Amino acid sequence: ISVLMLDIDHFKRINDTFGHAAGDQVLTTFVRTVQECLRGSDVFGRLGGEEVAALMTSCTGQEAEGFAERIRSAIAGTIVRIGDGCRVTMTVSIGVADADEVPAVLEPLLSAADKALYAAKTSGRNRVVAAA
Repeated sequence: ISVLMLDIDHFKRINDTFGHAAGDQVLTTFVRTVQECLRGSDVFGRLGGEEVAALMTSCTGQEAEGFAERIRSAIAGTIVRIGDGCRVTMTVSIGVADADEVPAVLEPLLSAADKALYAAKTSGRNRVVAAA
């Protein structure tokens, strides 16, 4: 089992610069793009606040990193057209964690993915980092 924790880089700046309606368009595009990169068996959703995650069963850490990189690349190539001809680009930082067996409690796996996400953000954003 693997978990991806995803964060749109500088999302607050998008909302502050272009408004919440534009932020909603960016979120809609983000969700659609991520879903297109995941498998039908994967579970993707919001955990709270700005935290979103994907739970991937029957997926090694290395395979999950490949999916994460595919998502990162797809997001980085996406342009969102908002009112008045403005265009917004976005990037995403992703943390990846995996376990050989499904744990009884997912919190440690989510925490490991979140720490990897933080490392991705602090090391420059627009990247994938796997938990140690």
